[in-house]
Amino acid sequence: MGYNSLLEKMKKIYLLVFAFSISISMLNAATISLAVMDFKPGSSKTDNLEGLSDMLINSLYDSGNYEIIERGQINYALKELGLQGKTLSIADLTKMGQYLKVSHILVGTVNFIPTGNSSEVGFLEGEYNIDVRIVDVKTSRVVATAGVTKNSSQTYRSLMPDLASQLSQKININTVPCLQGYLYVYPEYLGYSTKS
Repeated sequence: MGYNSLLEKMKKIYLLVFAFSISISMLNAATISLAVMDFKPGSSKTDNLEGLSDMLINSLYDSGNYEIIERGQINYALKELGLQGKTLSIADLTKMGQYLKVSHILVGTVNFIPTGNSSEVGFLEGEYNIDVRIVDVKTSRVVATAGVTKNSSQTYRSLMPDLASQLSQKININTVPCLQGYLYVYPEYLGYSTKS
């Protein structure tokens, strides 16, 4: 095998390795930039929701699929855009996302559904339904929804990993195009041959 022939074959190997490494790096970089808004109460029984969105943020972050904007930046954006205390429309969420330079925004609602009377006078038994959706800032469309139900034997925190998992399965995490390739190395490419 001549020097030029070996050089050509080595170039082919190099190009395959290069394409493969680009593919891996692009897959690793395929995260979604996300702003998680405070959850809103869907009924008077769900008015104390402070910290619930933070619990979900922990589970979303742990999945490795999201780059999450810090709460302080969201609060600043709400103030700057005059959206504090407002029920945000899809148009408002899109404006927020553009201001924050994120690709997606997550919003959530918690509703109490009564299932009967409690043994304690004046209290209702029931369940809390947590429903979330992710809005694509560019298209103003909902691209993923998920929900979990909390009953009296569960904690909100215990439900967050399931909620995060549902979202990751429904939203297309690999949003960037990637090159795919396979690395084939034949003995003759290296100047060796098993042929007799």
